[in-house]
Amino acid sequence: MKKILILTQSSMDGMNYKLASECQEIIQTESEIRNCSLFDGHEISYYDHIIMIVPEWNGSFPFMFKQVIDNSGYPSSFDGKNVLLIGTSDTSFGNIMGITHLQHILEWMGAEVFNKRVCIPNLRSYSFDRHKEPNQRLISTISKFLS
Repeated sequence: MKKILILTQSSMDGMNYKLASECQEIIQTESEIRNCSLFDGHEISYYDHIIMIVPEWNGSFPFMFKQVIDNSGYPSSFDGKNVLLIGTSDTSFGNIMGITHLQHILEWMGAEVFNKRVCIPNLRSYSFDRHKEPNQRLISTISKFLS
C-alpha cells in the first residue's frame, strides 16, 4: 500500500487545507494531511508519494517548505521520493513562480517531481465542483501521479 502525504501551509479552516481535503477525497485511499510548519523533514522517509499544496507568499513559496527540505537530513530523505506540486494563489497565476523554484530545489535534493503541475489561481473563489475544469485537471493529475 502506498503511503501518501499531503503537505501544505494552512490552518485547518484555510482554503489550502480545504484543497488538501479535496485531494484526500480524490485519492480514495489512506493519506495524511500535515501542516509543514509542524512537520519534521526526517518524517519524509516514511512516505512513498508526497503532494505539496503550496500557497504563494511574496511571489514564491512559504519558507516552511524549505525548512522541511533542509531538515530532511543528508543525504536528503527526499531522494527518490515522488512529489506532486500544486500551486495556489489569490492572484491570476496560481503560484507558478513559487512551485517552479520549489521544483528546482526538490530535484537538486533527488526528488522525482511529477512532470505535470496544477496551478490554482484566485483560490478564494475556487469552486470544489468536480465537474468544473480546474477540478477535472486536479483529479486527472492526481490519478496519473499515483498510478
